[in-house]
Amino acid sequence: MSSNTGPAPPYTGPPPSAAELIAEVQQLRNTIRTLQAQVNARPAATVNEGSNERDLGEALKPPKPEPFRGQAADVIPFLTRMKAHFRLYKNKLNTPTKKLLYTASLIQGDAKDWFEPILRDFLENEEDQQDQDTQNIFTNWDNFETALKESFGVVNEERQAAAELLALKQHKSCAAYSAKFRQLASKTEWDDEALMEIYYRGLKDEVKDELYKADRPEEGLATYMTMAVKIDERQYERRKERANHKRGDNYNPYYPNQRRNDNHQGNSRNQGQRRGNRSNNTSYGTQSGPMLLGATQPGNNHRQRDMSKVKCYNCNQFGHMAHGCPEPRKARDPNRGKQILGLTKQQEPQIAMRTQTLGICRSGYDAELCHYPGKKLSEVKAKEAEEEAKEQAEAEKRYTTLQKAQKKYDAKEETKERKKREKARLREDPEYRAKENARRRENEQRRRLGEP
Repeated sequence: MSSNTGPAPPYTGPPPSAAELIAEVQQLRNTIRTLQAQVNARPAATVNEGSNERDLGEALKPPKPEPFRGQAADVIPFLTRMKAHFRLYKNKLNTPTKKLLYTASLIQGDAKDWFEPILRDFLENEEDQQDQDTQNIFTNWDNFETALKESFGVVNEERQAAAELLALKQHKSCAAYSAKFRQLASKTEWDDEALMEIYYRGLKDEVKDELYKADRPEEGLATYMTMAVKIDERQYERRKERANHKRGDNYNPYYPNQRRNDNHQGNSRNQGQRRGNRSNNTSYGTQSGPMLLGATQPGNNHRQRDMSKVKCYNCNQFGHMAHGCPEPRKARDPNRGKQILGLTKQQEPQIAMRTQTLGICRSGYDAELCHYPGKKLSEVKAKEAEEEAKEQAEAEKRYTTLQKAQKKYDAKEETKERKKREKARLREDPEYRAKENARRRENEQRRRLGEP
């Protein structure tokens, strides 16, 4: 049957009736609808069969991920590197089989000895003759991750992370402590209430003192960490402010190595004046007053002052100082300090009482009496006992919460271990393996026949 692709010959018959025209128009409409439906369905089919869109990796051309050589600490980082690489090649590496074949080239060292039999089984045998583990790995990337973690991962990683979490303490900034805590907490399945209690225990005492004043947020651990980090930053700024204040008013905290020129010059002038005052003589030594004649002449110094007005405190005579006194050195009067202070015997008991009170306050035991002088000692001790009981109740509550979390964790670990032992026992059972192979073949046969 030949096909004519040229234009149709013109119609030379009798003119069609109205009914025939209506029928032809309806037929044309049906044809247009059919063609439009085919056009709408074609782009979806084209995308499913294969897209011509370039992968992002073809434009960026990133290097190959670092290979995996069997180190336990590199299991999670290696899987993360591979997932990131797959994101760059969504079109080329769009099936589990393609991903595994690409990953096989990056498995080296001890890990290669483990994966090589699985890869050889996949390449040399048909699908129905492959081992069940081989099929599971090459048909699902998650199964490969599980197998890799079981073979090379840290044994009981969750328990190890929990132990590190309980021993973690804040030694530097609260932000660094929070980042490490969050990393370890992601490997456990503890709830936020237990994590907040452990997080609080690892903080510095000064951060605890401020954080304890506020209630724990209902939003969870993230908000609690934010509160602690803000407190730690404010305390750091305050400590820096105190240090800057001790360095002087002309110290700039934003530019600690620079000083204002005017202040620096002024200080130099002041220092020069002070040095000059020590070297230049006046009528009253280093105090201000009328300058003696010839005091600024070269060769004059403080030894040439008028010694007739200088009194020796050793012999109470004028004309020399105590260090040059010819009389024997007198013993120091024990009451000289009281005479200088102007104290009398009636004032000594008051001073002794104040000193004793100050010592009590410094000891820290009855410090409340200094802050609340109107209260009695019994009232202060009752208040301290009440606060201590409240703190003890809070500690017992936190301990109970932690115990519940630990029991929940132990029960879950026991269940995992039991399932793992049961699975290992079944794998060693020949009858179980035969049943699994028969079931697998039956499912494969149904899949090929299109049965549910």
